[in-house]
Order: sequence, then C-alpha cells, then structure tokens
Amino acid sequence: MLMLFALLDLPQLRVTVLRALLDASAISGNLLLLDDNNVKADFTDGNIVDITISGINEAVASNLLGADIAYTVKDTNKVFAKAITFSGVDRIVDTGSSGAVTSETSDQWELVSADNEVKHSGITFAGMRSLTGGNNTLVGAADNGDSYQLSLTGDITVDSMIFKGIRNVNANTDDTNYTDTVDATGAVTLQGNNAFGVTIDPNGSSYDINFSGIDAVTNTGILTGTTGADTFTVEGDNKLRSKGIQFSDVSSVLAGNDTNIADTVNAKAGETVALTGIAKELITSNILFKQIEIAGTGGENLVGSDLADTIEITGDKAFKANEIAFTGIASLNTGAGTDSIIDGTGQTGSQWILGSGNKEITGYNIAFSDVETIQANVGELVGRNDQDEIFTLSAYTDNGQQKHRYIYTKGMAFTGIDILSAGDSSSFTDTINSSVNNRNWALTASDNQVEHADVIINDVNISVVQRNMEVLSNSNDSYQIVKNADSTTAIQVDGMHFNGLTRVEAGAHAGVNTTIYFRSVPTGPIRLVSLAANYILTVSASPVLKKLMLEAQVMMAFLIN
Repeated sequence: MLMLFALLDLPQLRVTVLRALLDASAISGNLLLLDDNNVKADFTDGNIVDITISGINEAVASNLLGADIAYTVKDTNKVFAKAITFSGVDRIVDTGSSGAVTSETSDQWELVSADNEVKHSGITFAGMRSLTGGNNTLVGAADNGDSYQLSLTGDITVDSMIFKGIRNVNANTDDTNYTDTVDATGAVTLQGNNAFGVTIDPNGSSYDINFSGIDAVTNTGILTGTTGADTFTVEGDNKLRSKGIQFSDVSSVLAGNDTNIADTVNAKAGETVALTGIAKELITSNILFKQIEIAGTGGENLVGSDLADTIEITGDKAFKANEIAFTGIASLNTGAGTDSIIDGTGQTGSQWILGSGNKEITGYNIAFSDVETIQANVGELVGRNDQDEIFTLSAYTDNGQQKHRYIYTKGMAFTGIDILSAGDSSSFTDTINSSVNNRNWALTASDNQVEHADVIINDVNISVVQRNMEVLSNSNDSYQIVKNADSTTAIQVDGMHFNGLTRVEAGAHAGVNTTIYFRSVPTGPIRLVSLAANYILTVSASPVLKKLMLEAQVMMAFLIN
C-alpha cells in the first residue's frame, strides 16, 4: 500500500503505516531521522510542535537532521538512510560524532566556506565524520583557505571530516588572501605549479593522491622534483619554496636526473652550504639535496666534505664542485681530505692572495680555507705584508725531464704561478727555497726582483738555493759578499740575500758595470772568469780588499769558493 501524507496544522499526531511515501517538501523545518522507517517533522511556525511518522519507506524532504547515522547517496539530491529513501534533499545535518556518508554516484566532493560542511550530488552535508565514494575527487572552497591532513592509510581530514578513497584534490583557490595547506604523510613529488602528488603505501598497497592549487605543505619529508628544470629556494631550516608551494619539514630533495635538465638550489642568504663529497649533492638549512646542477643565490659560505673535493673556478665568486655550479660564494672551507682548486676560467693573470693562516688563500674574490693544491692559469701568488713567509720551489721529473713546477707555502702546493710577490714589508722576512735543478736566478732591471724557474719573484728577502746556481744580470748591479752567522758565504744584491750560490755571471752587455763589495772576508779566493776568453784571474781574499769593479768590456763572472 502506498500512501501520501500531507502534514497538517494539528495537535501532536503519530501515524503508523505499512508502506508509505511521505512528502515533507513543504515544511520549513527539518525532517528528523529516528529509528528505521521512523521520522519526525519539526515545525517552527505556529503552535505545532512535531509529528512522528512510522513505517515510512520513501520521503521527499529538503532538510534532514540525524545523529550518528549512515547515509548512502543514490543520485542527485537522493539519499538512503534509516531504511528510507529520501529525494529532493538539499541539506543533511548530523549532530553526532560518527555520521557517515557513502556515495554511489560519480560526483565530486566540494568543500564550502563553512567549517565541517561539504557539498556532493546537490546535497550539503554538515557535521559528518566519514565520507567515502563519489569520483574520488575533492574540490576546495573558492572563498576559503582549506587545510588537508593526510593519514598513513591515505585518508584526508578537513576540519573534522575524514574523506576516504580520495585520489585527486583541487584546492580551487586563486585568491592570494587564502592559503590552502596539506599536512603530508608519504613521499611528495612535484608535478607543476602549485601541484604535487603524494605516494601512500598502506599495507604494501601503494597509490598516489594528486593535489593542485596548493599553497603550502607541512610534514613534507622527502620531496622529489619534476622531470623538468626545478628551482628550490630555501627559506629556513627544513623549509623551501618551489613551483609556488612552500614546503615545510623537508628532510631531503631528490631533483630530476635528466642529463639535459639543470635543477637549481637557492640557499637562504647568509646560510652555509655544505658539500657531501658525492656528485650533485649538497646540504643547506638541514636539507639534503640530490641531483642538483646549480647552486644559485644565497649560501655565500660553502663547506667542503671530508672527502677529496675538486673546485673548478669558472669566474668571479663562481666555481664548479662535485658537478654543481656555484655562484655568489664568498668563502669555502674545503674540509678534510686532499682538496684541489683548478682555475678553469681560461683567463690568465689571476691573483691568489695568501691568508694569515695555513691553507688559506683568496682567489676570484673567494676566501678558501683547508685547501691543499691550487692549479692556477698563469697567475700571481701574493704573500702578506704582516708575516714572515717561506716559499719552496720544486719540480718533479718524468724520464729525466722536469714536467711541473710547484710552489709550496703554508701547507699548499701551487702550480701555474708565473709571478710570486712575497710582500714588501721591511719588518718581515720572506724566504725562497729552491730545489729546481739546472735553473738560473736572473736579476731584472727592477729592484728586489729576480726570475727563477720561469717565475718572476718580487720582494723576497732571502733565497736559499742549491749550489752550482748562477745569477744572471744585464744591468748595473752592486753585489755584497757577506758572512752568515753559520760562517757560510752569501750574496746581497738589489735588496735580496742569496745563500748557496757558487757562481755569479755579471756584465753581459756593453755599458753595464758590476761592483763587488766585500763586507766580510770570504773563506777562499774570488776567481774572476772571462766569458769571452779562456782565462781565470784569481783575487786573493784579504781584509784589505774591500771593492772590485768589473768593466763590461771584459764580460766576467765571479765564483765564490
């Protein structure tokens, strides 16, 4: 039997039917769901309080009210609850703590601006705890900032509503006044501007949830970049921004590994960037970045790894290390291990300025520390004016031939240096030790300058050389033969002090005069050797002999025993 009940303005009434269709579309109040097949109509007008109707199988009603009830959405504006099929439904409010909605339609879930409310299949649900089904898509409110919280099982909580089985979330907010946030659990992968995916793996069954229109993500954990060129801008500890999204609680970033794509990290200004020793890896603000090709702005201070790092200079405050291109770097502590700096600019004439401590050097406006080897490109090594410094020149041989020239000082080995400026302070002493075989010391026209082993040396005070070395000169020079404290003989000329010389070749050109002063009595005779004829003139060493002039017309050399 099918009966239609019209609610009348009568005192409280209870009607029981076997099977009935209730049309409550005209009432202004809610249709209250009771036990199975039982409803109560609440009136707010006149003096009618309510009417309870039992045995209802179907009903037409705009507003439903229940507590801890399970609702099944059958179609647009149509739900099934408490053994009753309701149609024409616009709004359902559940006042309990466990109201649940299951949808059999293919419609999406749409959040509204009010808290704990969502619209689906033409019905606005309020106060629901669990919501399942539909087309697995959740759309945010256009006029409100929403917060989405993921669980380990892949559920998404908004306010106190728990959405199950959602695979796509569109925050649907373009207004910059609103912020849509995701509290992520799982692996986060960037997909594009304001879009990313989260991989959930409950019970070994992995699936993805895709988000779009999102402004911020918390509890990010591991962030994976896109297959394109990504830029990660660090904003603080474990916090960065990429593709219009601010990610917090980031532990690591795995950028794309396409060899034709360059991914960039911009560190926070003033923060330290640290190499790990592994190609394309760095750490800054407590975030480990992998597969990075470019370190952009910020992070002016760089720290090397405990492994052997190779730094290739590419320009002013720019270099490449562990396959990462760095710019804007003010300082680099290369860390433990044997670390190398290579000038890869292709330019000549660079200056390398020694620091005050061991293994400290500045080049291309980068202050390096803890570095062991520097390979310059026809560069100049500049000493300090406020310290005594010792420079050692040496070379290694290959099949009897010298291959490379090294300058050692302060724990560093330099190659590719063609000018050494030791420092011009009269209060400190700079010493040159040389073990380069068969290379002369040649005085130049400039005071306090000598050329040796293809290096022009400026402002050195003491040179300690092997025996059988020559000093060549093409200018008017004054040599002083002096005694050292250990009774060895030394030569002073042009403000430089030479130990270990056995031969001085002077006066190579006409008009060039050489003067020899004896400040102390040599240990043996001074022998003058003609370079134009084969004879030797020996001058006896005595306290009487103080000065000897060699004319250029007889090109001479003098040898000291």
